[in-house]
Amino acid sequence: MKRALVIDPDTRRELGLVGLVHDETLKALSNPLRVKMMRILSLKPMYVRELAEELGLNEQTAYYHVNELRRAGLLTEVEIVRKKGASARRLAAAVEGVAVLFKKETRIILTGLPSFFEELFSTGHVVMVLSNPTPHGPYRGRGVDHYLAAQLAFNLGSYYGDRGRLTVKLDTEITREDWRENLIVVGGPMVNMVTARLNPTLPIHFNTRKGNIVVSKLSGNAYYEDETGVVELVKNPFNPRRYVLVLAGKRHVGTRAAFAALARRREELSAPNTYDSSIVAHVVEGVDSDGDGVIDDAEVLE
Repeated sequence: MKRALVIDPDTRRELGLVGLVHDETLKALSNPLRVKMMRILSLKPMYVRELAEELGLNEQTAYYHVNELRRAGLLTEVEIVRKKGASARRLAAAVEGVAVLFKKETRIILTGLPSFFEELFSTGHVVMVLSNPTPHGPYRGRGVDHYLAAQLAFNLGSYYGDRGRLTVKLDTEITREDWRENLIVVGGPMVNMVTARLNPTLPIHFNTRKGNIVVSKLSGNAYYEDETGVVELVKNPFNPRRYVLVLAGKRHVGTRAAFAALARRREELSAPNTYDSSIVAHVVEGVDSDGDGVIDDAEVLE
C-alpha cells in the first residue's frame, strides 16, 4: 500500500500517515466493526485475544475481521511470541488513516537533487518559505503549492538528515532573523510576499505590471507562457554569507514546472546560466510528457 503524509495547510502540522487505498481496501473497511478495530489498533498494538476482549467478541469472530484487514494491508505485525508450538501476533494499524484518489497520481518524484543544495545546507540553517493559503498581500494571492514543497522537504530530509536543519514557514510569518538565513522560497511574487520583496534583486525576475511575465536580465529575453518557471540560486541580499533558492512560476503551473525540473533536469540546473557562467539561474517551461494534462517534466530554456 502506498502511503502519504498529510499536512494541515493552515497550521503546517502533520496530521498523520495515510494509506492510498483501492477498491479492495474500501471493501475491507466497509464493516463498522473493522473501522472500530483500526481506531483501537492505531492507539496501541494488541494481540487478537486482547482486541476481542476490548470489543466483547469471541476470538474466532475477531480473527476473521483481523484477517480481512491484514489482507488489505491495513495491519502490521509488531511482535510475534511463540509458546508451546503456537504463535501469538501483536498487531498495530499500518496507517493512521486512509485516502482515496479519484484521478491518476501526479506526484513529482525527486530521485536526486541538484548540486546547489550543498550551498544551502553547508552554510547553516535553511528556512523554506511557503505562501499563506489564505488570500493575502496586494494581489490577494493564496498558496496552492504546499504539496510540491512537502515532497521536496521529504527528499531534503532523506539526503541531508541531521545536516538538514530545515524549518518551514509561511511568508506571513517570516521574522527579521529569518531574512538572514538560507531561504528556499516557493511561489511567485503575486502569491508569496517574500518572493515579491526579493523580486527586484533577482537576475531572472517577474514583471508583475505586465501579467507576471518572466524577464531575464542575463539574456534580455521575456517569457510569456503560463507554464514558465524559474529555478535560481542567488546570494541573500540581506546576508551575503547566505543563499536564496527561488522556485517559482508565472502561474501555479509554472511553479510546478520548476519542481519538475528539479526532478528531471538536475544536471542542467546544476550548471550555470547559458548567458552568464557566474550564476546558477534558469528559466524552465513545463511539459506534459505523457499527455494526461498534468505537467510532469520541464525543458530548461536558459
